[in-house]
Amino acid sequence: YKVFKYMTDDLQYDSIIEKIVLGPARGREKRKQYKLVDGSVHDIYFVVLKAIAEDPPNVAINMDEIVNRVAAILNPEEKIPRHLDISNTLDQVQKILDSCGYKFEYMEWREQKLNVLDPLFLFYLRWNEK
Repeated sequence: YKVFKYMTDDLQYDSIIEKIVLGPARGREKRKQYKLVDGSVHDIYFVVLKAIAEDPPNVAINMDEIVNRVAAILNPEEKIPRHLDISNTLDQVQKILDSCGYKFEYMEWREQKLNVLDPLFLFYLRWNEK
């Protein structure tokens, strides 16, 4: 754990995660907030990243698995986002990553499947304390 943490300290994972969590520029509407099982409240961008980081760690996750992971981290009273909302969020995440250039090829969302291209990025998502 300490070795991987040390290795990821100098990488730009913090900045790319920040860009993803901020999402695209917001219009007048506020994003829907979801209550998680840990009591925290976040929008769908955070929820999707957290779901990707859940067990088991996989570098390839299909839409059904992402929806199941989202459902697992949401408060049981919370309504699960529609497949379309999750898919649209991942489309926006892909656009954000594409706009950052080739240096930020950490994940790829294509044909309703998420591929984590950088295993250290997945590790960082899972173990980052922020």
